[in-house]
Amino acid sequence: MLFGAGNTTAQAAAGPTSQDLINAAKDNSIWILPNRTYDNDRYIQESEINSGNVSQLQKARSFTVPDNSPLETVPIEWHGTVYVTSAHDSVYALDAATGKLKWEFVDHPHVIAFAANRGVGIYEGKVFIATLDGHLIAFDADTGKKVWDVLAVHDPKNTFYAMAPVPYKGMLLLGASNGDWGGIGYLTAFSPANGHRIWEWATVPGPGLPGHDTWSGDSWKRGGAAAWTGIVINTETNTLFLNLGNPQPDFLGTFRKGRNLYSGSMVALNVSGHKPRIKWFHQFIAHDTHDWDAVMPPILFHGKIDGHDRYLVAAGDKAGNFWVLDANSGRVPHHTAVSYQYGMNTEPSLKGNYACPNTISGVEFPGGAYDPETNIVFVPSTVQCGFWKSTPKAVYIAGQFYLGGVISTCRKTVVP
Repeated sequence: MLFGAGNTTAQAAAGPTSQDLINAAKDNSIWILPNRTYDNDRYIQESEINSGNVSQLQKARSFTVPDNSPLETVPIEWHGTVYVTSAHDSVYALDAATGKLKWEFVDHPHVIAFAANRGVGIYEGKVFIATLDGHLIAFDADTGKKVWDVLAVHDPKNTFYAMAPVPYKGMLLLGASNGDWGGIGYLTAFSPANGHRIWEWATVPGPGLPGHDTWSGDSWKRGGAAAWTGIVINTETNTLFLNLGNPQPDFLGTFRKGRNLYSGSMVALNVSGHKPRIKWFHQFIAHDTHDWDAVMPPILFHGKIDGHDRYLVAAGDKAGNFWVLDANSGRVPHHTAVSYQYGMNTEPSLKGNYACPNTISGVEFPGGAYDPETNIVFVPSTVQCGFWKSTPKAVYIAGQFYLGGVISTCRKTVVP
């Protein structure tokens, strides 16, 4: 893990505050949110790195994370300290100037799915991590001493955390991950002081709510629509934009006839009140049967379309689509394929069929970036195909996949 010298002013113990987080876009020397700012555009003004000196970059210092699993973490830097996590939820506080370890928390969580942690949140002198066994933990940012530890998920048999907690105006925002294990997604606001649950919004509408009729029978009870990755926020209007995961069972659509809202969707939520309120939503793929959800954190930006300035929000999905939406209305002024696509309108069958991309291809975490100087969004995309087979039925067993089928990865894009 490489890092720079960092900012070492004397404000470290007190912050960051809500205003520090909002002002992050104005200070290139700090990185205190997973994608630096609430916009997630990852753009840094007046960078000292340019085409003339990029070839001269050299390693300054490094730290080896003692975990053999892949790293999906995003380092957070606050006044001379870098905070980084391992795939198994350990936290390491590093001196940005020397690379030396200041403190560490080593965890050994029960893993019901796969090992992946995407970073910490930092707010008012505390560092927060959400774990693979459903806990939300707060540490003193300077010493690493545990301040509090709560079991934050409702059912640790089918729900866990992968995303970094996002501090926002006196709340910690955190999405539950359970899109393949028979749970329902939800976005929760916790108190940074003690882990108390302030409000919660379920991603699958229950009886009496708009969208409930898009699920046949009782299929909504294990509908999925997990909140896998980051969120973006318009801090002036308190509008939160969130991409939601696939419906369940993943590959057996006959068990859940209908559009299956709000799976596979981007939702815009007003979070200024006592509980969130939907402003708009756009479903990228209705009734998804290939696990093609949009796991990329959205990007919020002011850009040009056909020469006109627009307020926009962008996202990519695992089906290989790149979407640009109007941030005020959810309408789609632009959509293009960025991966090879095949069999997009098919559903997995008992005999099996091919489709491209597969479930670990297309646009994945962590997503892209926007350059306002060129009006270009940069999005990584990979291409692999898959061979899907459905099963006659899907049976929920706590702690196991709830897929309704199987998939085999094809390393080539050549389809018979």
